Amino acid sequence: LGAGGLRVETAVYAMEDALRFRVEIRNLTQTRREISTIQFMDWLMGADASDAAKTRAWHRDGALFAAGAFGVAYLAAAGGKVETCPGRTAFLGRGGVLCPDGLTAQGDGGCALRVRTEIPGGESARVEFALGWADNMQKACAEARKWAQPGAAEERQTARKTWENFAGRMVLTTGDAALDQFAGGFLLKQILDGRIRARAGFYQAGGAYGFRDQLQDMLALLPRDPERVRTHLLLCAHT
Repeated sequence: LGAGGLRVETAVYAMEDALRFRVEIRNLTQTRREISTIQFMDWLMGADASDAAKTRAWHRDGALFAAGAFGVAYLAAAGGKVETCPGRTAFLGRGGVLCPDGLTAQGDGGCALRVRTEIPGGESARVEFALGWADNMQKACAEARKWAQPGAAEERQTARKTWENFAGRMVLTTGDAALDQFAGGFLLKQILDGRIRARAGFYQAGGAYGFRDQLQDMLALLPRDPERVRTHLLLCAHT
């Protein structure tokens, strides 16, 4: 993407313990620019809006935290001067998600982080956000401090290589490239994230496992990671 003399590239990728958002900004002009990058979180921490209403969100040491029915989530940032924005209601204001009132305001809320970065003419900067979860506040703070440092240049490649090694243990070839990518990539990732890493099916958000469906979906993962499948099915059966 490019506008106003800037070129912006974004990437989202999953590490083992956090979801990483990376924003690369290149200043194409010869003038020093101050750029603000904002990450807004509409915390749910549960199954539906009734759970969101009970969620507590706050900031501490330059990071955001949210606590609900299950553990503590955090959002950390790196790459510049980190500031907190107003709370959810004040941040969204009358403009809503398309044009929030809080884009230019500082505040004491727990739903948005702003990273201010100065970029000399012709140079680039990188801003990173990390979204994760922990069992308790102590662990969440430790993780937030760790992720508040710029990631290594190889980190994104590590995430890509890990996924390619996992998916490549069995390759589907149908003669239709789009179908191969859909069945061997998108659906595989959906099963891994929606069944094992989270219970994110439409009927699972409240905590249900759905044992029959787990058995069916685990067939796709069986040739790729049989030990993980065994562990997951034993958990489902026990629950």
